[in-house]
Amino acid sequence: NFEWTIGPIRIFKYQLGPFTFFRPNAKDVKNAYRSRAKLTHPDKNRDGRAAEAFVRVEEAASLLGDDTQRDEYDQQRKLARIAQRAAIMKMINFVVSIIRTRCHGWFGSFEICWVPLQRPSLFWAV
Repeated sequence: NFEWTIGPIRIFKYQLGPFTFFRPNAKDVKNAYRSRAKLTHPDKNRDGRAAEAFVRVEEAASLLGDDTQRDEYDQQRKLARIAQRAAIMKMINFVVSIIRTRCHGWFGSFEICWVPLQRPSLFWAV
């Protein structure tokens, strides 16, 4: 059971946060499951999607209730985030390399050039 805080974060003149993240313990998961199960149970809720929602709530509670499954899920999500960041950085590096090869020598060391895209008013700074 852990807790950590990020922030406050300032973006221009706006302040966001502080944000507190925590990992709920088994008691918190059990209480949240009971309250959500009451709302989504097909006998209590006549919505056509209630059965599907109830099944999802049960799956989430069973996953979060078991520490080994939860750790495995957290590890999978962490690896997915790392892979997504790597793919984004690869795409950014690819675009930057294209811009640099097109602009090589045009402006000396100050590497700003116009890249012909759909809108000709776009300028890219590297």
